[in-house]
Amino acid sequence: MKHHLISLLIGICFCNCCFAQSMRILPYVSGTDTAYVYAAQSFMEIEEQVVLEPSTQTLTFQEFELVGNLLNSTTSLSRERSMISLDDGFFVEIRHGSNKPFGCFFNRKGYTPVPDGRNLFIRTYRYPPKQKEVFLALVEKYKRHSESRKPYLRLDSFPVNCTNVGSLTRCLFSGFRSCLYVDFYVSKDSLYAFPISYKIGYKQKKMVPTFISREYYPWEERPLSRIDQDGTLFFFNTQGEECSAKTFRHKSDEALRTLMALFPSWTQMTEQERMRMLDDFIINQSRKSDNNQ
Repeated sequence: MKHHLISLLIGICFCNCCFAQSMRILPYVSGTDTAYVYAAQSFMEIEEQVVLEPSTQTLTFQEFELVGNLLNSTTSLSRERSMISLDDGFFVEIRHGSNKPFGCFFNRKGYTPVPDGRNLFIRTYRYPPKQKEVFLALVEKYKRHSESRKPYLRLDSFPVNCTNVGSLTRCLFSGFRSCLYVDFYVSKDSLYAFPISYKIGYKQKKMVPTFISREYYPWEERPLSRIDQDGTLFFFNTQGEECSAKTFRHKSDEALRTLMALFPSWTQMTEQERMRMLDDFIINQSRKSDNNQ
């Protein structure tokens, strides 16, 4: 009897441990949520689509149920693989009423939940073997088949506030050269303001920029309150309190000096002109890359 009791206790502990280790790791998808579909050749294109024109295309009821069940069953014990490039597929943005949305990118290699635009700790998971063919069919249905490249999305004509200038550790995108970041808040309409960040790689000895990239954070948009006569954006934070883009302003003196060395006219520019100059650099480097191929 004693041995049976010990075995039973061990079994209960084992089951509890397994349950704790395999808990769901993504926001729960319910039947009342809305799932918007974005098709593009890269995840950056999808971020642009969310910024420019929110999708009106939604999953069918059966597709939404399939996707919801897959995401709800994704646990810490699910089979994962090293993160793949987010391209040649489609993205599902799931909105829970007024709560912060999240989404998942699907392509032929697997599915990659993207809970937060700034969260770099993301994983790609393999499709369950019995459902793989169904999801591959969904990829073929929703991915963008056109090979044409969309024109570069410019935002420098909208109200813009520069908020942060800082230094980054040497990073992969610039070949481990020195890096800066410049953050802005942009309002593309009278309803919301959202952050956008530029990463600037440069050669420290020659003090010339070598590479610039741009990242959107459309899912961190904030309801816009007003824009004052100086062009300062005021919006509501997550607590519902009004704050301005200047509230988030933080400039590293050292980073700002480096930025002015890279772009000597920086302090004489308006914030729209600063964004325009960074965008021009990105467009020119893209043209050079195309010409070298």
